[in-house]
Amino acid sequence: MIARLFLNTVWVCSLFFLFYTVYIGISGYFRYNKFYGELIDKQQYLMILKTKHDHVKKKVAALEHDDAWERLSRETLKMVRQGETAHVFYHNHREMTDDK
Repeated sequence: MIARLFLNTVWVCSLFFLFYTVYIGISGYFRYNKFYGELIDKQQYLMILKTKHDHVKKKVAALEHDDAWERLSRETLKMVRQGETAHVFYHNHREMTDDK
């Protein structure tokens, strides 16, 4: 009687351990796939950031020359040298697109 109870207990514990192990294995597999997908996404994002970094690095390297600063200030800030005359042309975009 005690031996039979012991065997039933061992049998139930073995089944429980088997199902638990299978459950952990399956959930671990799904968790691995989730983390692997995140890894791929982060690697792609890293490549994008590296490309942007290289682009900014090239811009900074170009700014080491005085003529680059002058060109940049003329284009973005509309600056002119002393004694130069700036001619700025404006057009009204609305007049060009209105149907009259």
